[in-house]
Amino acid sequence: MEFSFLLCCRRFLQCILVGVNVLVGLFGAGVLILGVVTRVGDSMYFDISNDQTDRGILMISSLLIALGSFVVVVAGVGAIGAVFASMLCGRVLLCMYAAVLSFLVVCELAAGITASMKRKEVEGAFQHAINDTFMHTSVDDIVYISWNNFQEKFGCCGVSSYADWAESLNSTVPTSCCRAQGSSACRNATTEPAKYSGALWSRGCSDVVVTWLKSSLGGIAGVATLFALMQIAGVVVSCFVAVYKSTENKYQVV
Repeated sequence: MEFSFLLCCRRFLQCILVGVNVLVGLFGAGVLILGVVTRVGDSMYFDISNDQTDRGILMISSLLIALGSFVVVVAGVGAIGAVFASMLCGRVLLCMYAAVLSFLVVCELAAGITASMKRKEVEGAFQHAINDTFMHTSVDDIVYISWNNFQEKFGCCGVSSYADWAESLNSTVPTSCCRAQGSSACRNATTEPAKYSGALWSRGCSDVVVTWLKSSLGGIAGVATLFALMQIAGVVVSCFVAVYKSTENKYQVV
């Protein structure tokens, strides 16, 4: 009777382990997709940043791609180990799987703590990079076009406000800062922004980028938290499957 109960528990946990690994594999695929999207998408955010920031973003996206691929492979090993848990090779795979997941959880906790501590520094670096490229709009036509495209698409003007164009660059406000381009109010606002400020976007582009950055980091943090919980569940369940299998063997010998 006790043996039958242990056998049922082992089979039930095997099913859970396979399901957990399928979900972990899906999360890994999500991280992989996130890395690809970060690398090839949202390029307009990088058009108003400097080369150093671009390299940092590309490094993060490459890390996400590598991590996602690795997780998919590890989840596959866990699922295969669970399916063949009745064999020695399956139990060995489960032990390797549990060890790798334990190591990953520790690394993720360390990375999460470090990221939360460095968050302000990352935001400051982005703001500095945006301000640096803004100062080059008067001497670089490509940067000027990038800024105009960004302002038009995201409804912002200047680094902090429309006043940056006159105060920092001694330039007229471009029409990309207007709420309604082509209107008479827009034409007046480009030369007299203080008087016709209502026709211009009030928020600065720095706020737009920082908001996007916070949103992206928040999404990554949420996915990472769920992912870590899934990994912990995988470690616990894989250990249970191995223990119950050992007990079953003992009863079979008797």
